[in-house]
Amino acid sequence: MRYIKKETLKSILLIMIGATILSFGSYNFNYQNNVTEGGVLGLLLLMQQIFNISPSITSVIIDFSLFTIGTKFFGKRFLLYSVLSTITFSTT
Repeated sequence: MRYIKKETLKSILLIMIGATILSFGSYNFNYQNNVTEGGVLGLLLLMQQIFNISPSITSVIIDFSLFTIGTKFFGKRFLLYSVLSTITFSTT
């Protein structure tokens, strides 16, 4: 079995904690008060308000589109960490 470095495990844990906090905040503060944010998060909340599409669905679609571009510039590790954070955000 392949050995995972301690730094990698720490990064994974921090990414999952951060995505969970973002998910909690965007629902309990932004969505509940009809406040939008900028960037992808703002677009997710806007799509929820206008088309009643769940942010967990639109987040995956928009993020995976942007992953293709990001992977070209930042590499495979960026892609893996980004997919982890998107899945964590969408499922919490």
